[in-house]
Amino acid sequence: MGRHTRVEIIEKARKNIVNGLKSGSNLVIFMGKSAKNLPEIFKDAKFWKLDSLFSVSEVFQESYIKYNVITPEEDVDYLGNKGNFLTKEDFTLTLLINGDYEKLDQLFKELNIDKKYFKVVRIT
Repeated sequence: MGRHTRVEIIEKARKNIVNGLKSGSNLVIFMGKSAKNLPEIFKDAKFWKLDSLFSVSEVFQESYIKYNVITPEEDVDYLGNKGNFLTKEDFTLTLLINGDYEKLDQLFKELNIDKKYFKVVRIT
């Protein structure tokens, strides 16, 4: 983790996800070779549930966002009305991972992530 604590990494990731949900942007996370460490790095994050974070149907449920991602201060709409956080369904999450393409299925199994939520692009 280097220069940042686990708490700082978790909070920065959470804020980036909130901003992506709010703006409908593509959030790109460069994992390098550390993708296998995701469960360990984010084990204390209540919003980082690998089996649901990559499930679009779960992430876009209002209750999931309200109780697992945003803080009460962030729970406002574009006009500042409290309790009305709005998401844009254009939000996507892209993970860039260095590694052996042939071992990708094994990585998904180790992270307990359903591969159907991913579009895998191999760049050589």
